[in-house]
Amino acid sequence: MSMGFAEFLGELGEADLAAAMAEGRIVHAPAASEVAPAGLFDFDALDQLIRRLPQPAANVRIITKGRDIDLNSAHLLDADKKLRSLALRGLFRQGAGVVVNNVHHHVSALWDLTLDAERRLGDRISMAAVASYSAEAALPLHYDRSDVIVLQLEGSKLWRFHGTPIAGSAISTRTPADTLAEVTSVVLMRQGDILFVPQGQYHACEAQGRSLHLSLLVNHINLADYVGDQLAEVAALNVPLRPFAGADALAAQQSLLRSALLDLAEHIDLSGWHAAKNAAFARIGDDAGPSLDLDTVGAKASFATSLRPALRRDDMIAAAGAAMPATPALLAMIDVIAMDPRPVTALVDQAARTVGVDDARAALDQLIKVGLVTITVG
Repeated sequence: MSMGFAEFLGELGEADLAAAMAEGRIVHAPAASEVAPAGLFDFDALDQLIRRLPQPAANVRIITKGRDIDLNSAHLLDADKKLRSLALRGLFRQGAGVVVNNVHHHVSALWDLTLDAERRLGDRISMAAVASYSAEAALPLHYDRSDVIVLQLEGSKLWRFHGTPIAGSAISTRTPADTLAEVTSVVLMRQGDILFVPQGQYHACEAQGRSLHLSLLVNHINLADYVGDQLAEVAALNVPLRPFAGADALAAQQSLLRSALLDLAEHIDLSGWHAAKNAAFARIGDDAGPSLDLDTVGAKASFATSLRPALRRDDMIAAAGAAMPATPALLAMIDVIAMDPRPVTALVDQAARTVGVDDARAALDQLIKVGLVTITVG
């Protein structure tokens, strides 16, 4: 089943969402979805996904009484590093919850939805599935560092919000919970409901029995990132601060910094920088395989996810949350890589017939670095 972003939002509407995002305002849209949510993703699909995840330790959080369970120390992984289904079911019966990050990396319909959301919002989007199996609250009072758009798939869940979104939540330390005792609003999410929760908004959730929802995480680039990027390119500023050189030397460096900041303020280009940042940003999270020398004996390459990269309408190569400008070498390499590991030498030789050996190797290296391709040995 495929669903576009507008269809996902349903009655909420993109204009209403954009306004709420700009204002940092909670929005609850009851029965907003125009499509049966369980047809998009349900408990059965979640169970199957957990069973086949290639790296569950990097993508799955099991949470009980506000604390994450270490999958290794709790013996939840078998010899093949797969999750033990029976052990998991025992934890779920005891009230544990599960968060599966980057579900769009492995479910084609969710990848299509996430990619469409990226196109429409112009920001980096990721997706998580959150499941509860009892009324016990798995997560404590917390806020997210991203804007979150929630679709309730199955069951119902009570959301309690505390205060208003805190400023600078992308980098600030968390406010002590005892200063946020007052509940300022309550929302009961039922199947098909859409909820927008702004970045920095404290909340706690309580499922009404079994509950499953999807969270679209809108990961904004911060203004501070722009300043840091621009200053990092000023060679004259990439020098150590040496207070021991004396007051005059320190004053000269201070004057240099002030001049650079003034020049930066006069030539701000957020639009161009944002476009370039999104074009080059590797957005796959921790799914990339180990970084190995391509010449390692027995090295094999395969796609890191169950979805092949695709060429977007804006001539960007995209898959599983990563995006980069398409080049002939990248397209040639993607064309010869498969889901099953193949020898690196054979892949390079095959792609080199079109673009040459050096470009083929460079393309494979780039795909590895952004996490679209994983390397194994053996």
